[in-house]
Amino acid sequence: MPYKRAKSRAKKKSFNNYYLIPIGFGLIFVISFWQHIFNVMSFSARFTWAVISAFLDRPMPSIPFDNLNSVLPLALNCVLGFALVMGFWLFLVSSQAILPVMGIRDVYRGAFHLFLHMIKRHGQAVFIDDGIKLATLDELDKPGQGVVVVDFNSAVALEEKVATPNILLKITDRLLLFFRLIDHYQSPRINGPGLIFTRRNERIREAVDLREQFRMRRGVLAYTRDGIEMVMNVNSAFTIGQEPDCLDVIYAGEAREENLRIVHLRMLPSGRIKVTRISNDLDEADRFEIHQYARVAYRLGHLVPFHQLPDPRALPVFNQDRVFRAVFSQARDNEDQLVPWYDLPVKVATDVTLDEFLKINYDDLYPREFINVNPLRRLRSTIHMRMRNLGLLNYRLLARFEGGKIKEGDELSPEELFCSPVRSLQNSKVLRDRGIKVLAGGIQELRPASEAVYRQHLETWRARWESDVETIRATRDLEASRIRSRERAITQSQMVATLSRIFDSQEYSQEVMAIRILQALEQIAADPKTRQLLPGDTLRVLGMVRDWLLPGDLRSGSMRSPMFPPGEEGGGK
Repeated sequence: MPYKRAKSRAKKKSFNNYYLIPIGFGLIFVISFWQHIFNVMSFSARFTWAVISAFLDRPMPSIPFDNLNSVLPLALNCVLGFALVMGFWLFLVSSQAILPVMGIRDVYRGAFHLFLHMIKRHGQAVFIDDGIKLATLDELDKPGQGVVVVDFNSAVALEEKVATPNILLKITDRLLLFFRLIDHYQSPRINGPGLIFTRRNERIREAVDLREQFRMRRGVLAYTRDGIEMVMNVNSAFTIGQEPDCLDVIYAGEAREENLRIVHLRMLPSGRIKVTRISNDLDEADRFEIHQYARVAYRLGHLVPFHQLPDPRALPVFNQDRVFRAVFSQARDNEDQLVPWYDLPVKVATDVTLDEFLKINYDDLYPREFINVNPLRRLRSTIHMRMRNLGLLNYRLLARFEGGKIKEGDELSPEELFCSPVRSLQNSKVLRDRGIKVLAGGIQELRPASEAVYRQHLETWRARWESDVETIRATRDLEASRIRSRERAITQSQMVATLSRIFDSQEYSQEVMAIRILQALEQIAADPKTRQLLPGDTLRVLGMVRDWLLPGDLRSGSMRSPMFPPGEEGGGK
């Protein structure tokens, strides 16, 4: 910015040196015709003195009437040699070196303003670069006809002050208007990119940047539904130099107001149209307006075959009505201060954010369980949707020729659809009334205002996790106890069945039956599952019983005992 201002001052300094050129021509003229000039001045002086002498009744001096012969050469040279050359020079410089003129009318006015600058009667000379006025305060308040140059990213709003009545200035303005050197009175006056010649009392009310704008408010405090204070940064992106987005709207079912939906389409390489998503993001007031038009559109046959909308322009678009509404429809804040249009969207985004936080609890922002939709992402999407609906929006109705439903995932040909003309939503909204299109709105760096809330939330999570761990552990212990009891019961039933068969048998003596019972107990104790359920000294007790019942030679396995059936050893290990 300092570089631009220095550059602008350098241009003005070089511009001020142009007055030396007519001075130089004037000196050349005086040197060339000094004799004729002297004769005319001598005649004028003697004639004046003669008139005074006659009035005072004194002797009259002689008047050199022969000197009048020098008037004609001077007059011809002044008119033809000086005025015409001067005018030609003014037109030449104005058409090539001073202003970005477009056409002979701008060249004509540019020459006039260059002449005013040379005689120090020129008004303001301002360059608007990206919505910034490159001029000093004295330059902006300078009276007289001026010039404003606006770049292609900007627009300017002009106002004319009420001037003190002056009959001479009135006559001068009439003459200037007759010769098309000034425009007719119009206040306010909105102009886009280009060259603007201002009237004597016109001043710049506001310079507007047509590009995308971004504003952020840091440290915004909001309260959740359960009273937790949160701190965040609220941002908003907006513009008054882009055409409004167009929403494709359909009826999801019967033609009723509550069934209106926004359909998102995508053109496929094959030329067909795919329905990628159907959302219910319409504002209630917009839904009602669209439904009222749809009833008329269907009856009057406003629907035409479907056609794809052109891509938006990359360069900013100047709309005189939107610039006028943005500059002159200023809102007031809580302190009754006027809010510039470029500060209003972020204030509205703040109000929307505060309202949305009052609908949600703090714990709902950070769920412990995994869910498909992140609450923070859903909150940001809601804020963005509400902000978009508060700005400028267009819409058009879509339907199928055969009256069928349009469902998500459908692939349709353009011949299957028809649509209404693109219309603008007209119901009153705080940003829409000021010609502002909202590009985005959201929050960043969300956190509790107090660190104690954050720590308490972590402790709550930890307590819940520990409770869940204890619950799961108790559940697993109970399940293990049930499995242990069930296996013990099964083992006991098997043991009872085995011992019952031994006791019911009549072919063995008591000693053999004791050995058989010992073998059955050893077989049951040898099962790994059963061994886990037995006391630690069970196997030792069984070994002692075996040593007591079996003789040494049988325990060594050197001979088969007649008490065992074929294929069974007495070791039972």
